[in-house]
Amino acid sequence: MQTPELLELANSTFTKCIDTLKKKNNDYSKGQDALRNFKMVEVFQLTDPSTGILVRLCDKFARVCNLLHSEAQVKDEAVTDTIDDIINYAVLLKACIAESKKSG
Repeated sequence: MQTPELLELANSTFTKCIDTLKKKNNDYSKGQDALRNFKMVEVFQLTDPSTGILVRLCDKFARVCNLLHSEAQVKDEAVTDTIDDIINYAVLLKACIAESKKSG
């Protein structure tokens, strides 16, 4: 892959990820606290939000590894969709860290 193709792939990926992030954020938080869903791990006294997000990232990485070596049973979610999820979870983790630094 040449650099222009890579940059176009990055651009289309980030555009799709931002669109998905907006939609899911609305579904989970209705535009309020974007990290509310992840903060629930504290309410249940399980762990902190950053660790909760890391657990979800681990789930997604495991799914990518599995899908690279076998066919997906869920046909409407491709390996590329899971990679997009990883990108969005990384952004959420970055937001969680930034928020904890700001409030701490």
